[in-house]
Amino acid sequence: MLRSKRRFKKPLILVFLINIVYVLTFCLSRSANKNVDTQQIHITTDGSDLLPQLANTDIDYARKLEHLLTNMEPPKHTTTLEKSLKELNNIAQSNLLYQDDRLTFGSLFDHILSQDSIPKAIPFQWSDWVDLSYLNHQLNKPFEQRLKCLDIIHEMNFVPSGGRARAKSDPKRIGCIDTKDLSDEEVKQLGFQDKSELPGFIQFQHTSVTTTEYVRNLQGKSYLLTHQPLPYKIMFLNDYGDDLLFDVYKGRRPETTKSKFNLVTQFEQIAPNTTFKYSPQPLIELQEKHFTYNRIILAQKWNQLRTAKEPLDLMQQSFLNSMVTTIETKPSRNPETRYFKEATLHTNFDNLDSGWHYDWRFFNGKLGDNVDRTSIIMERLLRNWFKFSEKHGMVSWIAHGPLLSWYWNGGTFPFDNDLDIQMPIEHLLKLGEFYNQTLVVEDVREGTGKFLIEVGTFVHNRQISKRGNHIDARFIDIDTGVYIDITGLSTSGASPSSNYFQNVNDDVDEGPVLEKGAAVFNDRRVHFYNLPHLSPLKLTMLNGVPCYVPNSIIQRLKFEYPNRALTKVEYKDWYFVNKLQSWIHEPSLVKALDPNDYMKSNGRVNKTKLKKLIQNLSDEEIYQILTENHQVLIDYYQSQALAQYHQREIRHLFQVDGTKHKNVNDLPQGKILDNPNAYADQEYIHLIKQGVHLKPPVRESLFEYEKVNGYRDKHNQQAFEKLDKIEVH
Repeated sequence: MLRSKRRFKKPLILVFLINIVYVLTFCLSRSANKNVDTQQIHITTDGSDLLPQLANTDIDYARKLEHLLTNMEPPKHTTTLEKSLKELNNIAQSNLLYQDDRLTFGSLFDHILSQDSIPKAIPFQWSDWVDLSYLNHQLNKPFEQRLKCLDIIHEMNFVPSGGRARAKSDPKRIGCIDTKDLSDEEVKQLGFQDKSELPGFIQFQHTSVTTTEYVRNLQGKSYLLTHQPLPYKIMFLNDYGDDLLFDVYKGRRPETTKSKFNLVTQFEQIAPNTTFKYSPQPLIELQEKHFTYNRIILAQKWNQLRTAKEPLDLMQQSFLNSMVTTIETKPSRNPETRYFKEATLHTNFDNLDSGWHYDWRFFNGKLGDNVDRTSIIMERLLRNWFKFSEKHGMVSWIAHGPLLSWYWNGGTFPFDNDLDIQMPIEHLLKLGEFYNQTLVVEDVREGTGKFLIEVGTFVHNRQISKRGNHIDARFIDIDTGVYIDITGLSTSGASPSSNYFQNVNDDVDEGPVLEKGAAVFNDRRVHFYNLPHLSPLKLTMLNGVPCYVPNSIIQRLKFEYPNRALTKVEYKDWYFVNKLQSWIHEPSLVKALDPNDYMKSNGRVNKTKLKKLIQNLSDEEIYQILTENHQVLIDYYQSQALAQYHQREIRHLFQVDGTKHKNVNDLPQGKILDNPNAYADQEYIHLIKQGVHLKPPVRESLFEYEKVNGYRDKHNQQAFEKLDKIEVH
């Protein structure tokens, strides 16, 4: 059975008994600094709770909203599938591609349950685990009418333009080969019997030449179908016991005589239930040794693996190979090559997405303005990374953009799909040695998300990268190509730039970021840290997922984002609404407002007036916004659950000093600073222990959204209309 029904009502009723909706708006006076907005931020400086609660001007709307929230349906996750044996046989015999997580997992679980013991290895091919049915649009066409390399080249944007002519003369320059030019032996080596089973072209390696999202989708799926290596292991996360871990061998999903599948029932018959409890520690103390790495340590580990008595498995051999490759790298004669490749897209008036936040192989369409899809993907990435890393003893914490979004309301920015995680080098190397190329499957009671752990070859080189290897590892959602960037921090020979030793914002009260003479750790970009910036790590929640934040938050954010990122309530038509503790898109807000109150005579929006209106929304306007946009309602529901805790924790973590000079990243009531002694506050530790819990997902699974609810079919239909307009030569 599914985990017992998530009970939203009891905690919500309790919240409403204490505070009934919306955030009390602070009466912020205008700062002496005229660059600071008058309505900015949500940090309290006294002991009062700043919670989402009603303005108490219209109790009728309070009751309506309470009814709306307490009657929200739990997120759906369909785990059953029923197919006739004839349907299953037709799927198996067809040359067309068919993928359904319920069939893949259900057949696999049935195969496991039919054996005397859990097998060590399971069959695997990418077309069973990633939906490649996008290629059926080509496979359904006569072979000669399928798109070929020349047709694809016409859709690519070559800079300089001379690259197009060179690619036409030799498509292999862009990693493309026409299927008709493959020999019968080459077709069989790819795992197929006949050329008719393949699209008209094969993308056998990445190209950085930009193109449309529709062509890029074809390229990535063509590569997955024919050239993507198998993962080393498959790990099914089990929230109640030991995870299921399998080696893999090349092969199709197991045949089955069953026509009905219930993933949860099957999984619970296989997975051990040992009453595992997810319980991360409130604080994690880091030491300098966790960040220390040099060629001596590298050589010791290399020798240890090279002389091991037992044969190395694939993962260990890969880790050893990465050491050898790093040792052989010479900047002048044998430089690093860029490891991670993105789905670079051509930007123009119709497309502003450059594709740099998607892995090219698993790219499955832009996120665009689809906040529903983006929010689901972000929630599941965070949720499964921190569940995996906590369970397997790897330390990590949020950094950069996610840390900034956490500061605002304990959530992620709905307009951002960039997730950044940092790790000590010791734990990054552990990830590479024991979990590289592991496909992590989320607990099937929550969803069927699949995430590939990929650690780059050059993690052993800790100098600043000049070849684009700033990212050490990724946690990749293979259904979308969206990922978490993972960077390791370590000692190195790199020198911080002079601004690290200057006062932040040229403000003596802020002080410099780095302490002269102290040990310095860095990633492979240009981010440098002293140990007190990081340790101790503090447990918190991001979008309801327990995770860690570093010791120094405010100073680092002011240093990285000096232009009002901690105070500005508007970003690219998104507004932070104090009463909702949420970022809401302008189109959702203006529906509840009178255009005469915010429009200029030239038809443009007066941002100043609009911001004032937004921060003074009436109960009726709030109710209208929430009822007309389900995504906003879900975000508000989540903010209700997190706001009380986040407001309490930041009162321990931060200090506001009204006697010090204020700059654009400070509050009207004073300079905001880190509290260096928060970790020693027993009241704060007690707050963490009582308040941080892994809560159920608030959104449906990606499978539910894309497959069950039809988003994927709708998106593909639009893509096929674009592809059909490409001239076939």
